[in-house]
This record gives sequence, C-alpha cells and structure tokens, in this order.
Amino acid sequence: MRIFAINDHHDGATACIEDGKLAFSIEAEKDSGPRYGVMSDAMVLRNLARLPLIPDVLAHSGWGDEYMGLEEVTSSEFDFPRTIRYYRTTHERAHIWCSYGLSPLPQGQPCYVLVWEGTIGSFYKIDRNLGIEKLGTPIPHPGHRYQTLWALAHAGTAAWYEIPSRHLPQHAVPAFQRILTSLIEQPEGPGKMMALSAFADASSDQDRAVTELVEFLTAMEIDGELMHEPHKRMDTVLKLLASWQPFRHLRIEDQVFKNIVNRVSLSTFDAFYKFARENMRERLPLLISGGCGLNCTWNTNWKECGLFPDTFVPPCTNDSGISIGTAIDAQLRYTGNAKLEWNVMAGEEFVRDVDLRNQPGFAREKLEFGRLAQLLARGAVVGWVQGRYEIGPRALGHRSILAAPFDCAMHTRLNQLKKRESYRPVAPICLEEDVSEHFQWTGASPYMLYFQKVKSDKLKAVTHVDGTARVQTVSPKDNDKMCRLLRAFRKETGFGVLCNTSLNFKGKGFINRSSDLMQFASQEDVDAVVVGDDLLVKRGRLNGHA
Repeated sequence: MRIFAINDHHDGATACIEDGKLAFSIEAEKDSGPRYGVMSDAMVLRNLARLPLIPDVLAHSGWGDEYMGLEEVTSSEFDFPRTIRYYRTTHERAHIWCSYGLSPLPQGQPCYVLVWEGTIGSFYKIDRNLGIEKLGTPIPHPGHRYQTLWALAHAGTAAWYEIPSRHLPQHAVPAFQRILTSLIEQPEGPGKMMALSAFADASSDQDRAVTELVEFLTAMEIDGELMHEPHKRMDTVLKLLASWQPFRHLRIEDQVFKNIVNRVSLSTFDAFYKFARENMRERLPLLISGGCGLNCTWNTNWKECGLFPDTFVPPCTNDSGISIGTAIDAQLRYTGNAKLEWNVMAGEEFVRDVDLRNQPGFAREKLEFGRLAQLLARGAVVGWVQGRYEIGPRALGHRSILAAPFDCAMHTRLNQLKKRESYRPVAPICLEEDVSEHFQWTGASPYMLYFQKVKSDKLKAVTHVDGTARVQTVSPKDNDKMCRLLRAFRKETGFGVLCNTSLNFKGKGFINRSSDLMQFASQEDVDAVVVGDDLLVKRGRLNGHA
C-alpha cells in the first residue's frame, strides 16, 4: 500500500509510506525555503509527481476545528481513474502516531505519550490494542505561555512605550490574555530561551515580582481560537506586554530575564512532572511529541526523572513530523499496522544544478579523510553535504557545518557565520564509541535531543555556560563517512568530536542544491565544502587559520 500524506500548514511537509516503509518526508523549509514554512499547492503536486504510481491513499491532517480530537475526521473513496482512499485525521492524533510509529517499541507494547506544543499539553496512554486514552492536561498551551516571555523582553527594547500604571490594569487583562495567545511572530524564541536559561542564577527565587509573573503566565487563560487566526502585529502585542510595569524595560540579555526564563521552564516541567508522578504509575515507556520535545533540558529531565523505564523523542517531534504521523494513522486505519521502518535521512537527494568542477575561487580535489581532518585541525570551517537530507529541524551529519571543537574563538566564529546571538551554544557530533570518554552519557543519542555534561575542559567550542552540550552520536551503520572523518580527526587531535551546526542561510532551511551551496561558501566565512566525494577548498583562506 502506498500512502501520500500532507501537512500544508506550519512546518509543512509531505510524506510517503510504501508497504510500511518511509519512502520520503519532504519539508517546505528545506532546500532554502523559509523556516517553519507552509506546503504550497505547487510543492504538494511536485512531491506527488515523485511517486511512480497513483497512491492508494491520500491522507491529510486537520487544522482549525479539526486540530483537536482522538477520533479520525473522515475516510472515503473516489475514482481517479481507479479507486483511491481519502483519509483525514486531526493534528492531535498525528502527533501521537508519529511518536508511536517511529519509536522502537513493538506494536502492542503499552506506553504513555506526552504531546506538548503551542496548543496541546496532554498525556495519553496507548494500550495493547492501540486504543488511545487521554489521561489529562496539566497545562493547556504550554508552548504559547513559554513564547510570551520572548515578547516580554522585546517590549523592553521599545523605550517609547510609556504606560504609567504600576500594575496591569484590570480592563486590559482580557485583551492581554487574548493577544498573548496569538504571538507566533518569533518562532525561534523558545530555542533561544532554552540557551538563555542556562545563564540563570538563584537571585530570582526571592523576587516577588518575578514570582508573580511566573504564576501569571502559568495560570492565565488562553483563547485557543486565536491561535488559528492570522498573526497579530507585534507592536499591538508589545503595548500590552509593556503594561506589566515591573518588567517594562526588560531586555533579552538582562540577567533578570534569564532568571525568569529558567523559572518558567522549571515551573512548566514541574507541573507536568507532578501530574505524571500522581497519575502514571504503571512503569510504561514515555513517548514525546510536539514542539516542546525540542527542548533538550525537558527531555533530559524526563529521561532521568525515574518515572519511566525508557523515553523516546523522534527527530521530527515538532510539526515537521505531522505528515509522517498522518501517514502512519492512515496506515493503521487501512492495514492495522501502526509501525514504520524508517531512516532519519529520508529527505531529498542533493540537487547538482551547477557543476562543481572549476568553481571560481575554489580548488577541487578528491575527498581524503586524513587531509580534511588536518584542515579542520588547522581551524578550517567546512560545509558538509552527503546524500539525502535529515527529517526534522536539526542537522545530523548530512547538511552540516563542521569545525574543530576546542576554542571559544571557534564558537564565536560559528555564531557570527550563522548570524546568531553570542549566547547560542554550538552542538558537538561525536563517535558513539567515544561518547562516554568526553560526555556523561552511555550509548547512542543520534538526534541531538538531550543534554550531556561535558567531561573535558578542552572542548570549549561546544561547552555551554552550564557545562553541558547537546551531543549527537554517530556509528558506522548510521553514517559511515562521518565516522571515518571523526576517526581521522581523532587520529590527528586525540578527539573524535567536531562542532556540528546546520548548513543554511539565515532564516532558511537546509541548503540542498549546489548553486546555493557555492553562493553560501563564497560569501560566508567558510574555508571548504564537501559534496559526496568532492572536496572544494577556498583559495587563499586556510593560511589565515593555520
């Protein structure tokens, strides 16, 4: 059976399942599309044309009135020119079945599922017969509450907002609560706040104003209908946020903001943890889905909390996995199978739309891992392209920028290259066989979804201010070429670890064609690029980094 599934909203993607295997998942933002982009009709048709035959099932995830719900929305049949089944499911179900279908659990293994994102914040239980029971909602709209802090700090940057009230005016409370729910203007805010929370100190514990703000954000009512309306203008949001007098001039990098972010993060996790501790006592595995599943602090806390024998977070835990979850749901409906054979490198192949031979300003040579390891050890920054791109938002060794992990100067250089804030950490990629030597971790962590304590003081470029790193491990069966490079780098330096950040233009998804790659390499602070077995070294650059 061939199933073609569509998520044409936020983090849009199409996915195809063929006889229980993930054939592809193509995301709107990839190939230098806008981050978090929607899947246009033209993209859907282009991806549908990739199929050798008309699909047996067209599946679609719901939005708006069909966002929530644990029952399928509709299933029907039509002739075109043969019978095709049409299946429509909810966003909520798609999240649940994405985490279940991609998990290593065998079908029939009971488990718990946590879906937490902008709107949904609920626990579920899947029984041995694949029945879904909603266990409860500790906090609705957890992601939206977290996101409001980003706007609060933006309010502080606008000094011309002068609202004289010492406290939030009562007449403004309903509008304040309603407008906050529509704040999706800064989708990267939660990721940046995850980085900022590591800078917190204990001074906010005795700050009454901070405590009141945290309690307000945790308890305020959210109008869910507004989350599906067009974005509100940021200036309207900021005017209302600025009326919270104690923090009217708060800025993103102020220490008090870092403290508040950490307090809200702890408060959010604690609410969900308390619910799980009191209501989920069967010692079942926990599966995690939703955009909050990208928060490595929370994932690590779930893994280490002692309530569950195991946890699993898919690499496409955010809405980029909705089309996959929709396809799995349809497969379950028509075949009874809720499991999927899959590989994280299920995106598109690299497009060679310009010839990489004789590129001006670059010397082309055959890739030799020892030679590339030497360049990296000398300070080279390298764009790395291999095969199909990764599903989900994180570069996992196929569309990466690589560099040596030793110096703080390299951390600064990479953030400047990516046009990111100085407080953002850079993740390491590490040989799985070496991970316990350098980090407090045992075994695989292939999707860069947990934090690990760094053991060595030599890995300064990948060590965050709190002494942690967001490690991705690789093994030969997962990524043989990356392992060969890491082993060559280990031979050169003693460490099978490199900096690994995504290969993309600012505000865009992964680069996926040679024309974009060469434009990026030519205009940015990059010394070389690798595409397959080709190494292109920028002329006259490496001496400056020797």
